[in-house]
Amino acid sequence: MKRLKKNKIVGIALGIAVLIILIMLGVSACSSHADSNLKKGAESSAVCEVESSKADGSKGEKPAVKPTAKPTNAPEKDDGDKAASSKSDSGAKPAVKPTATPKPTSKPVVTPTSKPTAESTSTPTAVPTAMPTPVPTATPEPEKVWIVDVPAQEEQGHWEEVGHYESDWVYSCNQCGTIFTSKDEILEHLSDWDSECASYTKISGEQYWVKDGENWIVDVPAQEEKGHWVYR
Repeated sequence: MKRLKKNKIVGIALGIAVLIILIMLGVSACSSHADSNLKKGAESSAVCEVESSKADGSKGEKPAVKPTAKPTNAPEKDDGDKAASSKSDSGAKPAVKPTATPKPTSKPVVTPTSKPTAESTSTPTAVPTAMPTPVPTATPEPEKVWIVDVPAQEEQGHWEEVGHYESDWVYSCNQCGTIFTSKDEILEHLSDWDSECASYTKISGEQYWVKDGENWIVDVPAQEEKGHWVYR
């Protein structure tokens, strides 16, 4: 029973909290909607005022009339100025006329002066000198030169001896082991009645080298010279 009561209390508290949250969300949404409407109304009223002010200004403005400049009259001279000018004219000294120089009655006679006769000086005419003809310089013909790229190489090698091994028949005493090179020698050895040797065996003797000839072994093959021609 206690657990059921606790569960009910907890459920009621959760429901109340959910209701409070929903109410707060609704209030905030309404306030934001109202603010947006106010902003839109203010902007529309500002636009209307600007348009009306533009219309009033276009109707009430009149074209500006430029003032016309009046011509300025030169100041007239007074009687005093006229009298002063007349006095200055009467006080001026009379101009002195220049005396005319008497004209000559007869024209002066001009005697012509004789021109000096220039002596004719004969100037020698310059004989034109013939320009020397330039001698053409002989251009040397290009020379054909052989450029060595790879020098010639002689064949290098050595001689090797050629042959084979051979061995001769020898005769060995079966009793004393003495070896004889010929059959006559072994028979003479066995014919001694005082010795105990009575038989022998024919065997091959020591091998020895028999030279047949020599062969040339090439170590470095011969090579021809390689290069190219150049004109200089």
